[in-house]
This record gives sequence, C-alpha cells and structure tokens, in this order.
Amino acid sequence: MTREPLQVVLLDTVTAVEPRHAGAVVVTGSHGGASVVRYARSVAARLYVFNDAGVGKDEAGVAALAELERDGIAAATVAHDSARIGEARDAYDHGVVSRVNRRAAALLVAGRALRPQIEALSSELSFALGSELGSELSSVRSSVSSSDPGSTPGPAAPGSTGIAVTDS
Repeated sequence: MTREPLQVVLLDTVTAVEPRHAGAVVVTGSHGGASVVRYARSVAARLYVFNDAGVGKDEAGVAALAELERDGIAAATVAHDSARIGEARDAYDHGVVSRVNRRAAALLVAGRALRPQIEALSSELSFALGSELGSELSSVRSSVSSSDPGSTPGPAAPGSTGIAVTDS
C-alpha cells in the first residue's frame, strides 16, 4: 500500500487558505485572533496553527482557539517570541507551541517545538495505516506541491519523513 505524505501548508496569512488545503496541517503567520475564524471555517484542515501575537488584552491574540473548538476544528498557536508574526515558515521551523484547543491537544503539546510534533504526526499516520484506523486516516488527502505553478504532485521520496511541506 502506497502512503501519501502528510500535507503541511505554510501560509503567511490564513486569508490565502484554499479548498485544496482540506485535510492538511495549515501553519500560518496570522495571529490567532477572532478575525481568522471565518477563514479557518471555510476549509476543513486537519489542524490550523497561528501566532499568539503576545496573547494581548483579554487574550485577543488567541481568541480563535475557543471559537474554533466550538466548531470542532483543531487549532493551536506558537509563541510570538519563538516565531515572527506573518511568517509561516518561521513558525514551522522555529515556533514553540504556546496554546492548543481541546481538538488540537490530541495532536500537539504546548511548550514543545512545533515542527517535530508535526513530523511525529506523520509517523503516527504511518503506524495507523496498518491498524483498524487505517481507512479513516488514509482518507486524509495529501499531496506534494510547491509555489512553482508548474510542479506536479507526487509521492514522498523513499526514506523521507512522509511530510510534504508547501510554501504558498
């Protein structure tokens, strides 16, 4: 059985999320405030990651987490002092998870680096494909793509992490 890689999409702004990102882990550079909720609701990603933007007054920088939890959407933030706001690649490479909603708590742990946790999701997916959960988890649509519009999707290279990271 050929396993497709877990798709990780890096978007500097959540406003760029598209239907083709459904089922992916979407790491954004956007703050986790209430204004991002409508974009996250529009595409059923496996997980959304935002920047906590310093949390702010009345926890405005993480307000989306609770609202998305009510919608059954997994969401987390990385600490503003671990990754630049507005830069998804920096969040993915250097971000430390600061907050998670209950749905995301099954996937990520606060206080730990984001990237290794996402890489572990790919390992868990590989394991689950051989179990009774395989049919459910294999329905996660994933593909390799890049910012080059001429590129074509394909499987992960042998020995790779099983993760396809797309800078969009």
